[in-house]
Amino acid sequence: MRLRTGLACGLLIAASSSCGTDRDAKPTATTMSDAEQAARRSVGIGQFTPAEAARELPVSAADVEAIQKLKTAVMPTAAEVDALRSQHLDMESARGAAETLDASPTIRTEMRAANSVASKFPNAQAAKDSGYVLASRFLPGIGAHWIKWSAVVEPFDIANPAMLLFEGNELVSSLVGLSYFTHSETVPLWFGDGGAQWHQHWAMCLVNGRLVAEGASALTSCGGNADLISGRDVWMLHVWPVDGFANPSGMFAALNPALCSRVFPCTEEQSQQ
Repeated sequence: MRLRTGLACGLLIAASSSCGTDRDAKPTATTMSDAEQAARRSVGIGQFTPAEAARELPVSAADVEAIQKLKTAVMPTAAEVDALRSQHLDMESARGAAETLDASPTIRTEMRAANSVASKFPNAQAAKDSGYVLASRFLPGIGAHWIKWSAVVEPFDIANPAMLLFEGNELVSSLVGLSYFTHSETVPLWFGDGGAQWHQHWAMCLVNGRLVAEGASALTSCGGNADLISGRDVWMLHVWPVDGFANPSGMFAALNPALCSRVFPCTEEQSQQ
């Protein structure tokens, strides 16, 4: 099974022109029925355009302050961004076997705290009511990303992840997973006893707190009222503890096959079925 290149970079908060665009994810018309094509068109995929992001409700003052703090790290070069993307692909292919979720009292305690999040956020409406904003729309294999930027720079708390993943873009969409996104100069140790591998996403362009570009393209296209975040001092980890969306690829895998289908494929093979 070969992962589609754009989506195999795992996540950030969304797709970008160099990491999982709408064009990357869409099967050809000849492989899909009319009904499937209609279903595909009805769902917004991945990042917002700058114009779309500007029309969204403003993020909170605390989120604005957090974004400004995250802008202070040294910006990576285009070559460094490309090298990091290659590391993501290598890391994804190595996931799964090393996971040991019952290896120690520490990982058992951490997983209990992660499991407790599901009852707090049964749907995206609950996330919105708690101050999260939709930062990136649905991505096959990952979901729709709701973020609270202020939580990124606050002390790490497993029970309060900075990012939540939902099965669709609507407020009624169910929680499918968690995305821990935290400010740190060094790789976090949380979930380490379970074999988790934290990763980074460099060069993120935000408009109104929503992702509009990532990676090498963001380095050249992010301007005007947009905020360009380096990402050197921010780390991410996907965790899939939600009942009904268990990830056969592993608790900490970047992509979840439960969120992949013929209409929303995560592999070349799925897009041709």
